Amino acid sequence: MAVATAGGIVGAMRLARSSGWERPDHIVDVAVGAVLAGVVGSRLNYLLLYERAEFFAHPVVFFQFSSGGLIFHGGLFLGVIVGGILAWRYRLGFWETGDVLVPFLAAGYGLVRIGCFLNGCCYGRPSSLPWAVAVPILSDGVLRHPAQLYAAIMGLILGAVLLWFFRRRPFPGAVFLAYAFGSALERIIEDFFRDTLMYTQSLTLAQLVSLMIMAAAVALYIVRWRYFCRAKHLGTNS
Repeated sequence: MAVATAGGIVGAMRLARSSGWERPDHIVDVAVGAVLAGVVGSRLNYLLLYERAEFFAHPVVFFQFSSGGLIFHGGLFLGVIVGGILAWRYRLGFWETGDVLVPFLAAGYGLVRIGCFLNGCCYGRPSSLPWAVAVPILSDGVLRHPAQLYAAIMGLILGAVLLWFFRRRPFPGAVFLAYAFGSALERIIEDFFRDTLMYTQSLTLAQLVSLMIMAAAVALYIVRWRYFCRAKHLGTNS
């Protein structure tokens, strides 16, 4: 996470500078604030979902990170809120800031999943494929999908695609919304291979949340696209 954060901040600063930002250094404050909020949000999401009684009885359990317990969607939600507030404070623009940050957020997610693989968490379902691996922390000898590496590859690819799309974005916010759609699709695919709790007979809770995020991203993309086209048309006529 530290490597992903540091590398993402450097990359976002360079992208902001090359895009003509007057104060690209402000992206550091926004990114750090969003990352810290993301850690808090992901931890709270996990505790409220899986260890609610323990958390309310002993709130200090929040700081016991050594036992694991982070959920990405909670971190994304709070990170976007705090990052948006900081972007507004520095007058950077929510959509512009989001477009600059999300390529590195996607790639950073991929790097963090490599950490998950090394740690032995977020492991996959049993598999007989040639690249299936045993998870030492389970001590059961069962070969499983390296779901963490699947997620890492998808995250790095998504980051590269978003960086390519940034130079071709049709309107501010297009990259951010493309990330929302792409990362949600990525999680849906990941959970088909990951050994996790099922919310229904065929879907996990994360997949259901991701489906809602995808629908919201498509709707907002259409709204933003129409708004941009209308504004561009009015500007041309004037």
